[in-house]
Formats: sequence, C-alpha cells, structure tokens
Amino acid sequence: MDDKRTPGRRHHWMAALAVLLVLTGLQHGGAVPWGNENFYLIRLYRLGHPDFLANDWTLRQPAPEHWLFNHIAGPLSIPFDIETFGAMGRLAGWIGGLAVLLVVAREAGLTAPLAALALALWLGSGQSIVARSWMLKTFEAKTFAYAALFLSLRAVSRSAVEKAGLWAGLATALHPSVGGWGAITLLPALRRPPSARRAAAAAALFAVPAAVGILPLLLAPGGVTSAEEWRYMALVKMPEHLDPATWPVRRLVLLGVLFAVNVLVARSQLWERPLWRAATVWQAAAASVFAAGCVARVAGFDRFLATFPFRLFPLLTPLFFFLGACAWAAEGGWRQAGMALRAFLIAALAAVPSPLFGLADAARPALTSWFRAPTDLERALGWCRDRLPEDAVLVAPPWFRGNWSVSRRAIVASRVYHPYTSFREWRERCDLLLGPVGRGTGEEELAERYRRLTAGAVREAARRYGATHVVIDAELPLRKLAAFGEWCVYEIGGEAVEPGGNSGSSAPESSSANRPRGSTSKSRT
Repeated sequence: MDDKRTPGRRHHWMAALAVLLVLTGLQHGGAVPWGNENFYLIRLYRLGHPDFLANDWTLRQPAPEHWLFNHIAGPLSIPFDIETFGAMGRLAGWIGGLAVLLVVAREAGLTAPLAALALALWLGSGQSIVARSWMLKTFEAKTFAYAALFLSLRAVSRSAVEKAGLWAGLATALHPSVGGWGAITLLPALRRPPSARRAAAAAALFAVPAAVGILPLLLAPGGVTSAEEWRYMALVKMPEHLDPATWPVRRLVLLGVLFAVNVLVARSQLWERPLWRAATVWQAAAASVFAAGCVARVAGFDRFLATFPFRLFPLLTPLFFFLGACAWAAEGGWRQAGMALRAFLIAALAAVPSPLFGLADAARPALTSWFRAPTDLERALGWCRDRLPEDAVLVAPPWFRGNWSVSRRAIVASRVYHPYTSFREWRERCDLLLGPVGRGTGEEELAERYRRLTAGAVREAARRYGATHVVIDAELPLRKLAAFGEWCVYEIGGEAVEPGGNSGSSAPESSSANRPRGSTSKSRT
C-alpha cells in the first residue's frame, strides 16, 4: 500500500477523502451552531471573546472536561465571528478524522475505493449502534481525540509502543473518557510485552499529556459528589449515553452479532495482518468494558457509569464490521467461509441500520437548517437579541438547545447542557423552572411543565438569579414586550398592561406550531 511504490495511488486516496468529506457534510453540515455546538462551540468562542455572554451563569463555570482542547482551540477564534470559527473547526475535524480513518484502512490492506465504500456505509449507518457515540459530527474535542486514538491503534499494530503511548496520551488530554478508555483497552492489543525501557518510555509519553487532560477534571470544585447525584447524572440526565436499560434490545443483539462477525472474519482470513489482529483484540477489550458497564447498571454502581464505559464498543464494532466485510469480500472470503460465518454475516447485513436511509434522514434537517423559516420560539429569542440590553438574563425554555445561539443573551438554566462544576446549583435552577425531573421525562412533558410556570416562580428566578425577562408560550400577569404566535417576551419587573398598551409590543397572529397537541395557554399568578 506504499504510495512510493504505486505512483498515482495517492490521487485515489485523495478522491476517497473528498467523497467522504462530501457525505459527512451532507449529514452533519447544518447551519452553525448545530447540535452540541450550541454549547461547546460557545464555550470555546468565549475563550477568545471573554465579553461574549459574560454574565451567563452556566457559561461562566469552569470547563475541566476538555481543558486542553478548549485552551488550544478557543484562542484561535479571536479573528473570527462564531459562525465562521465553528465552520472552520468542523471542517478541520472532518478532514483530520477522515484522513486518519483512511490511513487505518490502508494499513488494514484496503484499496482506496473499498475504504471509501466501507467508511461511507459506516457514516450512513449512524457510526454507532447504541449509546449515541460518534466520531464525526460537530466541532468538538472528541473528533480529534478519536483521530489520535486510531493513530495509537496503528502504532500498536506496528509494535511502536512509544508512539502508541504518545497518541493515546494526546487522546486522553483532548477528551479524558475517549482517550482514557481507549488507552486501557488498547493495552491488550500489543503483540508482545515491550522491554522495560520501552515500556517506561511509552508510559511517560502517555502520562505527561494525559495528566494535562485528567487533572483539571479531578481538581474541579463542586462537581458530582453524592451517590444520588451520580445516579441522577447516569439515569436521568444522560440515559441515552449511560443507561443500557433504555436502549432497544434488538440493537444490543445486533451489536453482539456484529462483534461475532468481526472476530470470525478476522480469524478466518485477516489474522495475519497486524492491524486486524490489534483491532480485534481492541474490540474484545472494549466489549469487556461495555459488559462491565452493564453489570454496574444492574448493581447500582452509578459512579462507574459516569465514566462513559459505553463509548468505544458501539462505535468500533460497526466501523470494523464494514471495513472487514469489504476487505474480506474483495479477497473472495464468501467462497471460503463456513456456515457459521455466513449465517452471522447474513443476519448482520439484514439487521444493520440502512446506510442510505441513514444518510437521507441525517441530511434532510442539516440541509434545510440553512434556509428554513425560524420558528415562533426562535423569532421571540431573536427579538431578545435585537431589542434587549446585553446584560439581560432570560428565563427561557430549558429544554431548547438554541437559547444562547439565537438570543445571544444569558439564561437562568439549560436542562440540556449542564456544567461539570456547581452541579447542585444547576439542578436547583432547573427544578425552579421545571420541577423535579425523574427518569423517562421526555421533551413534551418538559415543555408542558415550562408552560405551567407561574409568575411567582419567574419572580423567584429574578430574586435568586437576576432574571430580567421571560420567554414563554403562555400568558403571564407581567408586561408583555413582544409576541410571536404563542411565544411571548415579558419584562419580569413590569406589571401587566392591556394589549397594545406598550409601544414595544409585536403581536402577530397566534400559532400552535411549537406546542404539543392538546396544550392550552392560560394566565397564572
């Protein structure tokens, strides 16, 4: 696979990269900010622009979980607006991540067309089977951490333990849970124990950068401390990532089938290639961590769940399934396969999420985000951006991801994005606006709870947290500044006035586009 011995092959790999870049852009190229960029990108941007949302309580909290990445990438935002910076960072992550995956595919013996096909199928199928793991989406630290981790895998397959330690340490520094579990599960993939001198060098090369990522997280004040808080974090706040009891059983079965296929394919025809051997052992180690997480869930050891033990296995398994299937098929593996492997492969292909449908489902909202009309809620938040003073603090729907990016104003609390410090106060703020939230509370119920927010609770938010205005789809006995459909902007300090009695009001016809069916709007004191 050496480009020097095969002139022109470099162009094949560049073409593969271009095709995959287009596919990734179609799936995840939504208008900036998109998805989790509504939180992580804004925190990054504030490191280069400290006056941006300077009075927001959540954004003022330390961000120890991605400390190194934030302090490298954040200052790079200084010359740019947030949209340009986010688009550039997203593109850099896609190019770097895809290039590394192609390097791994080439090391595994795939040609450029086969590598592009395998990675396109993996992207289209959603990248992971459960736990919502991903490598290539928005501009986040995990994209770069995964890239470093796959370079560590390549080094492990070559017995270059020093390079493996360095890349794994960098991955841990960028994203402690991705890199930390990655480093632990890569250890068994070493073909033979290194000498004491090389092992010490590899350990040092890992430990120095890893400490930069881990120590800020360990030393952060006011984080999750009690058993009840760990349980809340794992089972209430992030069950899609941390609670296997909420995942479809068929997906868990599929994950096991894919892993079995990967092992059989590797053992039957690919085992002599060092990268396949290392990748298979890596998956087995990641499967052990995944199983330990399931046991911890049953045993109630929620603190272990909060280390994200389910991150790697659901992502690695489909990735190497598609890579392995393409490599195996290209070498005539079907003709040599036994009945067990054929049965597992047919079952896996029948059950794996359709890459074509997956691509279409992801591309539709991403593409339409660039030209769709704003919702009534977004219009109300946009009015706040244009008309309210920069030091205003909003009571805004805590379940809506775009509060900061649309309004460009501070908010009392976000239920979606929590700080990793001051966890207890974050819960108190959310409980004031939504009441106590338990397992299984969906977005519709949260929206209905917020709609029932009373003027007394709003005034309490003003007293405790300095809130100045409220954006809500209900009538309140406060001074209404603007209305967009059923979403209204109120001044918390002002008393109610007759409709039309204030010159700043904008009240177009009512719309129920943003309300769950069966809901009503009532005035509450």
